[in-house]
Amino acid sequence: MEQALNALLAPIQEDFAKDEEFRKVEALAYPPVAAAPKKKKEKKIGTGYVAKDKKKDAATAQAVADGEVKPEDAVAQAVGTGAADAMAKLSMD
Repeated sequence: MEQALNALLAPIQEDFAKDEEFRKVEALAYPPVAAAPKKKKEKKIGTGYVAKDKKKDAATAQAVADGEVKPEDAVAQAVGTGAADAMAKLSMD
C-alpha cells in the first residue's frame, strides 16, 4: 500500500521540488514559526514579615531585614505559636 502511494506521489513531489513558484506559495501559506523568547519570572525577594504596628515592630522588622532573625521566628514572636497564644496577642486592647 505504501509503495503504491509513493509511486503515485513521486511525479507530484518531483514537480514540486523543481518548480520555484510552488516553493514560494508554500512559504507564504506556511511561514516558518519563530520561537518567541520566553520571559523569565523575576523572583520577589523579601522577608515575608509585615509589621502590624510599625513603631512597635520596627526593631523586629529591621532585625529580619538584616538577617539577624528568621521571618518564621519573628512571626512566632508577633502572633504566637498556638491558637490561644495567637488570639491573646491579636486581641484589640
